[in-house]
Amino acid sequence: MRIRFEVAGTPCEYHRDPLLGGAQLRIGPDVVALQSAIDPRTQVGFTLSRAWERSFDGHTIRIEKDRALILSGLRPQRYRVFVDGQLIVKKEGF
Repeated sequence: MRIRFEVAGTPCEYHRDPLLGGAQLRIGPDVVALQSAIDPRTQVGFTLSRAWERSFDGHTIRIEKDRALILSGLRPQRYRVFVDGQLIVKKEGF
């Protein structure tokens, strides 16, 4: 899954590797790891939703991911990106 958006004119991108599960947030030239592919909690989890929150230039970026209860690895996941509490992107996919 790749989601592109802007925060205060700065291009940002959330990327999640569908095969290994690693996730990162790119804000301009900087890359922030949100979820490591080698962390066992990335591969095995019992929660249906996960959220990451980061600050950038006085703005709060929150990324939420929800997955289905049954066969969650085989079904599309729902992603939402909020900036300062406002929903700016909503997307489904792997």
